[in-house]
Amino acid sequence: MATRTPVADRLTEFSLQVVWSGLLLNDNGAAYERPEFQDRTFQVTGTFGGATIALQGSNDNTTWFGLTNSTGAALSYTAAGGGAAREGTRYVRPVVTGGDGTTSLVVTAVMVSRTAARGNVISDPLKLDVAGGTLTGPLLVASGVNIATLQGGATGEPVV
Repeated sequence: MATRTPVADRLTEFSLQVVWSGLLLNDNGAAYERPEFQDRTFQVTGTFGGATIALQGSNDNTTWFGLTNSTGAALSYTAAGGGAAREGTRYVRPVVTGGDGTTSLVVTAVMVSRTAARGNVISDPLKLDVAGGTLTGPLLVASGVNIATLQGGATGEPVV
């Protein structure tokens, strides 16, 4: 049993790809810590040779549990597949159990910051009454700006 170190590459400002490769019989992937990337989709490929690979999460890098998808099914595979984890843990890792001399697996995770998932652009049409005029969307809101603090209209009431 060996612990395989992942390789991470930034895809965009708000996303990255993490790859654990060369996962063999009873190997673990080293824990990967990036809690700000909460939306995580995993893909498992390779030769299983009878192995099962489970995706796990932890908040303390000591106590591990199986990650699940939106229906509560375990992210655990005996053949190529993938899914999105619903838990937003501090650490993630793959764990291989069983298998044989042919087992050789790759786990690829794409992780996206929820800041990006929410977006900085409100893309739904927006119509606000601002001092007797109208403003139609989309409305661009800078990251970290609370829209309720934007002032508008003749009375200076917050625009919400």
